Amino acid sequence: MKKSLLALAVLGAFAGAASAQTNVTIYGLVDASIERNDDNNGPITWGMRDANSFNSGKNGSRLGFKGTEDLGGGLSALFVLESGFQVDSGAMRGDGGLFSRQAYVGLQGGFGTVKLGHQYTPMHLALDTIDPFGTGMAGNIAYQFNNNGTRMSNTVNYSYSAAGFTGQAAYSFGEVAGDQGAS
Repeated sequence: MKKSLLALAVLGAFAGAASAQTNVTIYGLVDASIERNDDNNGPITWGMRDANSFNSGKNGSRLGFKGTEDLGGGLSALFVLESGFQVDSGAMRGDGGLFSRQAYVGLQGGFGTVKLGHQYTPMHLALDTIDPFGTGMAGNIAYQFNNNGTRMSNTVNYSYSAAGFTGQAAYSFGEVAGDQGAS
């Protein structure tokens, strides 16, 4: 009986140590505004506007989950699941998918970071770092330089940082028979 209790205590100690390494964050943002519309040809109207339009708000409303797990030896697993929604109606934003903003898993270590899934394009992230309005301008500018826009599905992304500089490359698998470029 004492051996069983000792084994149970040892297993319990390992389970506690493993769960202590996990870091999961729930985050979000809600952005909406009231607008007055006067087109000089009709009545003045007032309404609530979700933030994802050019003439309203700053950022799209979202709910997300992100986390890391220390795997030991300088290696960590990471994930992000982020869903967009319209605060005025509660409807899902984007293509209607549950995590249409971002959904990826990855590994991070001394070699850099590798992420797999639906994620921001390198062009968007580069422009976002210099955009004084957060992603207010970068998303629109990214379309001018890259027809993939803000996010790409089926993407493998590799990034590496050293001495204050970061480099990044991404490839999006098509997953459409006969057309590797379509996603």
